Amino acid sequence: MVQEKRGVYPSLWAAIESIAPRIGCVPQTLNEWVKRERATTAEVQRVKELDREVAVALRRA
Repeated sequence: MVQEKRGVYPSLWAAIESIAPRIGCVPQTLNEWVKRERATTAEVQRVKELDREVAVALRRA
């Protein structure tokens, strides 16, 4: 939700401050959730990259 509305606000924090009360939490909590989601997304991307590298290496072998 935050990422979807990010472009509407001047900053990520402004988006978080606006959205947090609507979902019933404080901005700090929502900020932590956003950070975790970003980390998870980055990890998923890295695993996909590694899968591709393994597939290429296996084709070569």
